[in-house]
Amino acid sequence: MIPEERRNKIVEYIRSKETATIPEVVKKFKIAEITVRRDFDILSKKGVIKKIYGGASIKSNVFREPFFLKRINDNREEKKRIAAEAVKKISNGDTILIESGSTCLELVKILEQKKNIKVITAAPHIVNMLCDLKRENRFNGEILCCGGIWKGEPDDLFIGPQAINFFDSIRINTAFFGIVALNLKDGWMAPSSFEAELTKKIVTSSMKVIGICDHTKFNRISFTKVGPISLFNEIITDKGIDKQDLKKYSANIRITIV
Repeated sequence: MIPEERRNKIVEYIRSKETATIPEVVKKFKIAEITVRRDFDILSKKGVIKKIYGGASIKSNVFREPFFLKRINDNREEKKRIAAEAVKKISNGDTILIESGSTCLELVKILEQKKNIKVITAAPHIVNMLCDLKRENRFNGEILCCGGIWKGEPDDLFIGPQAINFFDSIRINTAFFGIVALNLKDGWMAPSSFEAELTKKIVTSSMKVIGICDHTKFNRISFTKVGPISLFNEIITDKGIDKQDLKKYSANIRITIV
């Protein structure tokens, strides 16, 4: 197991128990105590865990997006407005990417407004929705999905070398990303290193990158950094964003409020 993968699993283990001792982690993952201490140091510096006497706990302000089915009705009207604005950024004949999440699902539902588009995704729930719309004659475009290893809850993405390599030969007009966490210090963040790696690759294959998220995703931190918020050409969000936050973020990136 590579170090990054091991640390991901350690974080998941601590999260499931709220706190974990060093001996527990040693036994669970069959690794040396010095390795656990080193991993705790690294994760603590990233701000993901809090070291406590003899072990570690999850920092209370670390945000990990719950699986989309659990949050699909959260801020539903805001997500619909965000999707309605996002679809305006798509031209007939475009090749677009739609990542994962409940706001992205709202965008998929209204793609019938566009003609002859190609939709790429790495998310099974996005593929499923597109296929359902295709069967109902509510979507007339092409559907493309990368292969790879399926990463379940909370990511619900295909990951790994096959997924990464898929995007080597793809050129995307606009990539739409749901956002798990965003803050001015760390930038754009993802819940796992696997998702961050895939996201970076997609960004390099895209002419334009648009974030679509409700206001609750601002000033959050998650497990790993994707990159600076300047990776986005635009972020579309709702009116719930704090006015001072809007001013600060707008100094770095175009923010569209709906």
